[in-house]
Amino acid sequence: AKMASFSSGIMLSRSEAQRQKGDELRMRAAGIDPTKIDEQWLGEVMSRRQKKEAKVDEDVEKEKRLAAELPMEKSEVVSKKPEGRLTWLHKALVLAAKGRIPVPQIYNIIQSSKFTSGVSSKVGLKMKGLVSANLHLFKKEQQKSLQSGRLMDFSKDGSSGSEEEKKKSKKRKHSDSYSASSHSRHSRSRSRSSSRRSDSRKKKKKRKKEKDKEKEKEKD
Repeated sequence: AKMASFSSGIMLSRSEAQRQKGDELRMRAAGIDPTKIDEQWLGEVMSRRQKKEAKVDEDVEKEKRLAAELPMEKSEVVSKKPEGRLTWLHKALVLAAKGRIPVPQIYNIIQSSKFTSGVSSKVGLKMKGLVSANLHLFKKEQQKSLQSGRLMDFSKDGSSGSEEEKKKSKKRKHSDSYSASSHSRHSRSRSRSSSRRSDSRKKKKKRKKEKDKEKEKEKD
């Protein structure tokens, strides 16, 4: 095949030259200068890189702002309604995963008995799911403590650990009450039985005295 030269100065075959020429015509039609294509590509790459860096900066600033706005005082968090505590927990775990807030602070708050106080089974199960999915954020000792803590007591049957404990306590009280009542009945029964035996002995003594008197009268 015959060789032909192209604008770049590289020797090409005629078929390759024709393809390049066709590409050049299409570039010009699209408003692209084929003699400055490398410069244009470089400019496009730089533009994309700058946009990406700007996007990253925006995300970082947003995360910092959310972390600064999120309350981390235990008293403030536990004073929220149960749904508010659930929302707080979700935001806190997301920001902790990105390194924006310290995990130990979250641990100290959610381990408080006040954090689960008044929480329904529905909300409690969601809290339990969030903590279970993010256990890897906590230290091993904290993981063990959380797995045996109040949050893990929530179950689908509509009860929580505190409710279960209340039921058990109620059963114990009922059992103790029944035992005390039974003991009292037995005591009264024994008392009545003892009283009857005492009366019976008194009657026997009385009858014996009466018989002795009659015998003495007969002798006289």
